[in-house]
Amino acid sequence: MKTSPLIRILCVLSFGAAIAAAQTPAAPAPSAQPELTNGRRILEKSDAALKSITAATYDVEAFAGPMQAPDMVKFAGNGSVADKVERGLPRFRVKGSMTTKGRDAAGNPVPGKNLEIAYDRKEFSAINESERMYGTSRNPMDFGPIVDMTAIAIAHEFCNPQPFKAELEGSVDLEGSEAVGGVDCYVLKVVYPQGSVLTRFWIGKGDFLPRKMVREADQGPNGRVVGTTTLTNLQVNPTLAEDAFRVKRPDGYGDFPTPQPVVTSQSVAGKEDPRK
Repeated sequence: MKTSPLIRILCVLSFGAAIAAAQTPAAPAPSAQPELTNGRRILEKSDAALKSITAATYDVEAFAGPMQAPDMVKFAGNGSVADKVERGLPRFRVKGSMTTKGRDAAGNPVPGKNLEIAYDRKEFSAINESERMYGTSRNPMDFGPIVDMTAIAIAHEFCNPQPFKAELEGSVDLEGSEAVGGVDCYVLKVVYPQGSVLTRFWIGKGDFLPRKMVREADQGPNGRVVGTTTLTNLQVNPTLAEDAFRVKRPDGYGDFPTPQPVVTSQSVAGKEDPRK
């Protein structure tokens, strides 16, 4: 299946499983303290709180797509992240159901999938439960578009050594308060220096950890695109099993299809065209 431009956009929006866990502590309970009124100060405190976190597990619900249809892609499930990484992906694992209103290369509706994918900083491992397929690879695109599709479920903010560096370079405004999953949150609006990208963050008033992110960006012919990620049942700095970021092959599962090489006019220059 060819990855659509929209699915690739979802990775931009997310920028930046069953998890075997033992003795998992809950996120810090909200403490009684005066509410803050300065949006930038709230974001600075959130930045500091995130820097103290080395891992997190959570339930997640995410939506992404054009502004007129932000639920083009939906994901619901759970996830975990670990490590601080300047570039690339942290260790992560997400499991859940993915549905999309998109169509494949032949123009057919893309069926929903039950997916699980993990990355242990060495290779990716994944299963497509709906089609009983399993695979491991250093190249996530060997699994088709499912890595792009699950990107909106990865809580990147918890694994960035400078979580809100870019956000603090833009304008930050406090828009109000709203509860997310029973946690009272500050609602912040951040407009980045380039002006065409903005994000709203729901930041817990007690622990200053993000519970919801809504990102908007202009994406050329796709117009304005929006992605929403909501985290509930957040657990921070849990003790995770050694194999927490690797998916094992279930009994009876076959392999993901071998990806076909991309044929271009340059690759067949001076050779017999393999497409004939």
